[in-house]
Amino acid sequence: MTLHITLDMDNAAFEPSPGIEAARILRRRLHNIETIDANDAGTVFPLMDVNGNRVGQIAVLADEPAQRATAQPTH
Repeated sequence: MTLHITLDMDNAAFEPSPGIEAARILRRRLHNIETIDANDAGTVFPLMDVNGNRVGQIAVLADEPAQRATAQPTH
């Protein structure tokens, strides 16, 4: 499985310090991440900013065996 997080920080909720709002959003979803198990592949958790706008998602993806073998870390 792969945990894929996308977060669009191009709106007013992230000004003037985008890191503070990004951290707040991710902290609100920590429980969901902690409880992921093998049956959760395909699950998507929306990420909402302080203004109630959907700004991203956390997706639990089922990897194909070939993807696992060739996955490269990203920076």
